[in-house]
Amino acid sequence: MKQQKKQPLGWLKSLLMAGAVLLATLAVASCGSSGGGGSGGVATSGDGGQPGSVFSFGVITQLGSITVNGVTFNTDAAAVVVDGVSATAADDLQEGMVVEVEGEIHADGVTGTADVVRFSDSVEGPVTAAPNAASGTLEVLGQTVFIDDVTRIVNNGVTAGVDALTLGQFVGVSGQVDETGDIRATLIELKPDGPVQLNSTIETAGATSFTLGALTVNWTAGVLQDFAAGTSPAQADVVEVKGDFNQATNSIDATSVELKGAFATHDNTELEGFVTAGDSNSFTMMSERGSLSVNAANASFIGGDKAELIVGNKVEVEGEMLGDSLTARKVKFRESIRIEAVAGASSGLLNLLKLSYDANAKTRIDDKRNAPVGTADIAAFLASIQPNQALRIRGRLNSAGSVIATRLEVDDPGSNLDRVTLQGKIDMNDGGTLSLLGVTVTVGGTSTDDSASSAPFQDIDDNALTQAEFFAKATLGTTIKVKGSMSADNQMAASEFEIQD
Repeated sequence: MKQQKKQPLGWLKSLLMAGAVLLATLAVASCGSSGGGGSGGVATSGDGGQPGSVFSFGVITQLGSITVNGVTFNTDAAAVVVDGVSATAADDLQEGMVVEVEGEIHADGVTGTADVVRFSDSVEGPVTAAPNAASGTLEVLGQTVFIDDVTRIVNNGVTAGVDALTLGQFVGVSGQVDETGDIRATLIELKPDGPVQLNSTIETAGATSFTLGALTVNWTAGVLQDFAAGTSPAQADVVEVKGDFNQATNSIDATSVELKGAFATHDNTELEGFVTAGDSNSFTMMSERGSLSVNAANASFIGGDKAELIVGNKVEVEGEMLGDSLTARKVKFRESIRIEAVAGASSGLLNLLKLSYDANAKTRIDDKRNAPVGTADIAAFLASIQPNQALRIRGRLNSAGSVIATRLEVDDPGSNLDRVTLQGKIDMNDGGTLSLLGVTVTVGGTSTDDSASSAPFQDIDDNALTQAEFFAKATLGTTIKVKGSMSADNQMAASEFEIQD
């Protein structure tokens, strides 16, 4: 998990074009409950996992007890281990922590019981480079940490701002490593000064030292943990290092070097991470234990299709784990928002949907126009988008209701984008009309593409449904995809309805 320093791409504050984007506040219904006891709320099928014994690795998205990878686990009797300390109270767990959970998923697929919850920061240490607004990054212990609207910053249990991350401030960062080597922070907690900690992959190794990126780690035999007899730290080992940091020499004198090793064999494993290489049949993703190979040849895809399984996408994979290889039953796309439409000053995507759009240094831009514009100046690129050019956006909602674009594709008019596609969570269903992303969707319109022969209403497995059956399954919080035409009053007449989770 090499951490590499990047050149800034620019901090994109709004996805704008000629003609202002009208802002709207979205009220998106939650699919879970914050109540105690781990009972959770009503969750949609597909949000959770396969019933039975499970090993789950992912971000805590909700407390009460904890929700990880769509399953709300009761932690009342769980052993909670934080940084190797087993006497930790479950109340010390926080939203944004990336954790391992061993336990059981109940028959409903969305609730369970945790036996063990383990947490360890990705990195703990001083801020060695203060936040850079241009790149959206800071450095902690020399490691590049990316922050955005979903990163929680906490000081003594109270939400703090980016300005609290001053040079030299000691912090703990929890997150996941992406395809570029950055730690995508989900939680940053201000802490008192102390020993440093880092999970990473060894680049070079010598007799009594090794390197983690630009850091040198000095070790002695007495600090090694979980290494086989007669072995020592070697290149490509994934280790967790604790010790004393010397900033002058950019080195750590280790008090502990733990070999992380591969995941344990388990026939029901759920892992969340970023795709780093491969294709829809076989790909690799980053995990806390290094690169993981995933066989997805026979997997079902949720929230997207095989063509979207590309480098940089964040996914959750469910399947059978054997060492550093996982055979997937399901692949779920974590960036569930999808919008396809044409740009325009008085019609089309940006004005009709009345949404605000944010992007950041991680937004992937694909300019497919015959006369593409460089992306070095992001503001100029966005201003170059002309009416009737085709836009395709993949992203997620932040807490303020804005769409954070993780991918933005721009194409010339006439690119066969003759209708609007919306994908997101349902926030209203009155039995005949839906609302998602603040857009009212009614049944109507005529399909104009090659899928016109498909059933107009489909379940997650593409089975045909009646209109009544679809609306009965399309509960609040369910992710669906609709296709149709937009009217000037921000309503959509859709001809195709598909349940995505």
